[in-house]
Amino acid sequence: MICENPIQYDAFASGPTPPLLPPLDPPLARPPRVRKPPSRLGDYHCFCTKAATNHLAPPHPGKSMLPLSNLSSSHSHFTLSLLTSQEPKSFHQANKHLHWREAIQAEISALRQNSNWTLVDLPHRKPVIGCKWVYQIKYKADGTVERYKARLVAKGYTQTEGVDYFDTLSPVAKVTTKFICVCLRVLKMVQKVKFASYSNLSMA
Repeated sequence: MICENPIQYDAFASGPTPPLLPPLDPPLARPPRVRKPPSRLGDYHCFCTKAATNHLAPPHPGKSMLPLSNLSSSHSHFTLSLLTSQEPKSFHQANKHLHWREAIQAEISALRQNSNWTLVDLPHRKPVIGCKWVYQIKYKADGTVERYKARLVAKGYTQTEGVDYFDTLSPVAKVTTKFICVCLRVLKMVQKVKFASYSNLSMA
């Protein structure tokens, strides 16, 4: 008998069967990552519970890592007032509370009383600069709220230099001003040197 397929012949041949290969192990799954708090927080008391009160904004980032036990009683009261009180980030949030509405009305009344603006026609092809409300809570030394402060500021970051404005009103000296001051100082020093040289020659 001639078998063209030697593999098929070996399968029907008598004799000891070859050892079977062990099944391949399934790919190991990635073990779960063990999460540990950072070592730098070992000296702090981290809070694991959420506040029950509703805040106008997300909790303060330092609330979970501030060591309140190392503070004095007055400083601790002041710090707790900062952590529990949140300042609104938009007009819609501030308009829901009476104390912020009163602060806004006080700011508008002060602007009208001081005549901080003048109504003029918009120049041709010039965009209107918007404004926004900025809110801040002022505290006393014992941590109690002194007053709620609201300020109306212009969105100056929407302007383009050379298009919307040319000169800036800033207390910082410009480079050209510094250069002029240096030149004037050098001229005064040269005049002093010349005067000293002339005095020495006249005395000789």
